[in-house]
Amino acid sequence: MQHTDFRHGQSQIVDLRDVVSYERDFTRIMEFQALRTEAFMGASAPIHLIYIAPNEATHAMAMTALRSWKDIDGIIALILGSIEEACDVLAIDATVLVASDADAA
Repeated sequence: MQHTDFRHGQSQIVDLRDVVSYERDFTRIMEFQALRTEAFMGASAPIHLIYIAPNEATHAMAMTALRSWKDIDGIIALILGSIEEACDVLAIDATVLVASDADAA
């Protein structure tokens, strides 16, 4: 939310591809999720939260986060296996994200 490109109500892709394990501290996870809600307040359209979780460990982590959005109106939370799938859902050009991902590496 501190990034200069951030805008309230904007859909988000949470890239978990590099995660190999995580601390199952559900209280901290829920606190983090609560902080993220301020990014979604006042959105005029549904917000997509897309978790990129290509393996069993990241899928388990994403499921923990997904549960916290279960009954929140206006939030569409999904778990997908790749950036390309996320771009298809958001109807954006995957080459832009894939290129910026390669630049960051």
